[in-house]
Amino acid sequence: LDMIQSKNAYSMVVIGKTERLDVVEKMEKRIKSRFDGRQIFLPNLNFEEAKTAISKRVIIPSEHLPQDWKTTDIIEGVKRWNSAAELTFKGCEEFLRDILDDNPSFGYILKLFWIAVSRLAITGREKMLLRREDIEVANRFLVDDSENEILSSLSVTDLTLILSMVHLEKRVELKEYNFEMVYFQIEKFIKATEYKAAVRKNVAFKSFENLLSLHVLEPCRKVSKRNRVALPKHFRMVRLQIAPDLIISGIKDGTVSCPTSLKQWISIVTA
Repeated sequence: LDMIQSKNAYSMVVIGKTERLDVVEKMEKRIKSRFDGRQIFLPNLNFEEAKTAISKRVIIPSEHLPQDWKTTDIIEGVKRWNSAAELTFKGCEEFLRDILDDNPSFGYILKLFWIAVSRLAITGREKMLLRREDIEVANRFLVDDSENEILSSLSVTDLTLILSMVHLEKRVELKEYNFEMVYFQIEKFIKATEYKAAVRKNVAFKSFENLLSLHVLEPCRKVSKRNRVALPKHFRMVRLQIAPDLIISGIKDGTVSCPTSLKQWISIVTA
């Protein structure tokens, strides 16, 4: 922008690509004011299209090998690789369908296979052929990475609520809870430890709604229009979507930064 506004009057066109539909709302004001509003929406690939596109990237066409690579050993190796890759596609078809249902992004599937293939060199296996477990490990790696990124972006109040839920899951052995139950645990923690940063209930509830919007929490069941009036939001049951052990390890190893007093709560939970 500084270059465009300079005396030399540079002309510039910026073309962006994103999977976010709310990208315009996220723009800085001075950027947004210069955005001409032209957007091209491309539909997501269906499963068969995604499978074909990935196959073209993973399967090695032997006819495209350089001439000096066309030795018997290399050609046989390519055949073994392609055969294993095709078996892997068949073996994890339902698994990949489920992933695309949850995250209809070809970019995610592409990254999934890129990580799976890249990790083959460090698995120590004698035969570096693609298997179903390589895809599953890569998916866990991506899920853990994205969840850690979400946790790192949360406020102290958000983390306080999450640690209360971890407490309920680990110590009380509950898998479903509502806001009132979560806030009750926070009040108990404050009284027991003299936690100085008291969390007001109205502020905590806004944080609770924020966690729902980020899908860190998910409602346990849909509430019909008839029951919404009868069942206030504070009492609707939810479930934590991030594994408690991942939250605990993230705080312990410093991936997720939080106040020392909240780390004390983790030590109580894991004692």
